[in-house]
Amino acid sequence: MRWWGGVILLSGWLLGVLSAPAQRSGSLGRLSVDMPKPPPSHVLDLAGVFDRHPDRFDEVSGLLKALEKKHGVPVYLTVHAGFLRGSVAEQSTSLFDTWIGEGRDGMVLMYDTDTLDLDAGLPGAEFQQMRNGDVMISRLPEEQVVPIVLELQAMVADREDQVASLVEMTAHLTTQLDAILSVEHTPGPEPEAWKIAWITLLSAAILTMLGCVVS
Repeated sequence: MRWWGGVILLSGWLLGVLSAPAQRSGSLGRLSVDMPKPPPSHVLDLAGVFDRHPDRFDEVSGLLKALEKKHGVPVYLTVHAGFLRGSVAEQSTSLFDTWIGEGRDGMVLMYDTDTLDLDAGLPGAEFQQMRNGDVMISRLPEEQVVPIVLELQAMVADREDQVASLVEMTAHLTTQLDAILSVEHTPGPEPEAWKIAWITLLSAAILTMLGCVVS
C-alpha cells in the first residue's frame, strides 16, 4: 500500500510539472511572465472584452492593419484585466521593445479594464541612426504623439461601455496618426552641416566688411 501511495504521489507531481508550461502560456500577458508574440490582428484581447462583439473586434483590427498597410507603421492594441506585476506604462514599453524594437516607428497601446488605465509604448524622443549613410528620423515625434495619447486616456476614462470606447479611441488614434504620417518629412541638415554653413556665411560677411574698409 505504501508503495502504491508513493507511485500516486509521484504521478501527481509529474503531472503538475508537465502541465505548468501550458498554464503559464495561457496567461502570459496577464501575469507578465513572458511576452506574447505580436498578434496578426494587431489586437490582443486577454480580458475578453470583444468576446461577444466579434464585429467590433474586426473593426478595430481593420483600422490598425489599414494604417500599417498604408504607412508601414505597426500599431497594436492590448487589452488586459488587471496586472500582477508592473504598471500599464511599463508593460506597454516592454511590449514595444519586443514587438517593434528600438529605432523603429510604431506604437503599442495597453488598456487595463480593471483600473481603466491606458498608456502607450512609443519610440520615445526623435531617434536618429545611420543607415547606408542616411539619417533616419522618427515619423512619430513625441511632441505630436504624446498629446494624442492624453486624448485617448480621456476617452476611455470612466466609460461604462468599454467596447464602444475602445472602438472610438482606435478610430481617433488612426485618424490622427494618418494625418501625421501623411505629411512627408524631410530631415534637416545634420549639426555638422549647420556649423559649416554658419562658418561659410560668417567668413563671407567678414570678407565683405574687409573689402569695404580697404576700398
